[in-house]
Amino acid sequence: MDKKDLEIKISIMKTIYDAMLPIYHRLNCLLDDLIYKKIMMSETDKSVLLEYCSCAAALKVIFENYFELYPNPRKEEKITLPYEEYLGIMSLAKTVELAMRTNIGGLTLQEH
Repeated sequence: MDKKDLEIKISIMKTIYDAMLPIYHRLNCLLDDLIYKKIMMSETDKSVLLEYCSCAAALKVIFENYFELYPNPRKEEKITLPYEEYLGIMSLAKTVELAMRTNIGGLTLQEH
């Protein structure tokens, strides 16, 4: 089966970006607390936190690069993405969303 390019509305990407930003900031706040030894975690929890932070940062950068290409998009304007790139973005988005439901070091992001 041949994978084709996909058209995605920029407004949908903006919605995902807006939902991801609070998670991105919470993850980085938790990481800062870990770095400054305000909290302690097992090596496993540290690796999970770093993975989530990495995915959130990558997703943030990817979206911001797209938004630079379309600084003032029309309401229905779309961007064309290669299928593999789309899958990568969706995978990152799912991982970042999972971070909100994961217990890391005895904490959830809502509790921190």
